[in-house]
Amino acid sequence: MTCALDTRLSAVHALEIIEAVRRQVGRYYGTLLLINLCFAMVAAGLLWLLGMPNPALWGVLAGLLNFVPYLGPAIAFTVLTLVGFVAFNSIGHTLLVGASYLALATIEGHVIEPIFVGRRLNVSPVAVLFALWIGGWLWGVAGVVLALPSLLALQVATRMTRPKGRAS
Repeated sequence: MTCALDTRLSAVHALEIIEAVRRQVGRYYGTLLLINLCFAMVAAGLLWLLGMPNPALWGVLAGLLNFVPYLGPAIAFTVLTLVGFVAFNSIGHTLLVGASYLALATIEGHVIEPIFVGRRLNVSPVAVLFALWIGGWLWGVAGVVLALPSLLALQVATRMTRPKGRAS
């Protein structure tokens, strides 16, 4: 509110930076939502092919848990493996369900998400993985959840605070 009422250039510039950060973080969460919707559908299809009971339920669970990097897929993997033990008579079939989900989650988390987030938000996929790694190392699960929004905010603020005469 103060920035909106203040006519000084610095206050107006701060308001522009805040708005740009909000837009960029919103784009990130929109992209993440689309990735997780596709992940949920692919996971449900995979579980249906493997004969899991209620594949749509497990696909939705996998998609929702996928919003929490690393920990969410680990929980989904554990739940799906336990359900596999209850649903199937063969340990091989149960291990196939767990291994298939683990492969799908690994491809999504380490290849698809960094590439799409990097392209959509103009961030290097290596920077995305590095930010997730540093965030997890410093603050655990909370750091992993906040790593990419923080990276995007830092990127926007840095880009918008450069002096006008310097090349981008």
